[in-house]
Amino acid sequence: QAEDGIRDATGGLVGSEMCIRDSTTIEFDLDEAQKIRLSAHNMMGQEVAELAHRHFQKGKHSIYWNLPELPSGHYFFRFTTDKSSEVMPFIVIMQNR
Repeated sequence: QAEDGIRDATGGLVGSEMCIRDSTTIEFDLDEAQKIRLSAHNMMGQEVAELAHRHFQKGKHSIYWNLPELPSGHYFFRFTTDKSSEVMPFIVIMQNR
């Protein structure tokens, strides 16, 4: 049985901090159809973006995120399904625009 959650390029659950510059693609795999919510938060817990909040079918999915004008710093994704919730930290490294 597959484990729900955010995955890296090799299909493993992401557990370490990743660095993002301008955009990223978040991949996840669901073992059954369900509603998910994927959001990004600053370290104070304030939501800075909602990437998804809808029903997804069973299987592999990806969500592309073109970062808004976020300052460089530490953030985290919150991935919530009907059954669980997990958090994954990330760092924004902005290039001069």
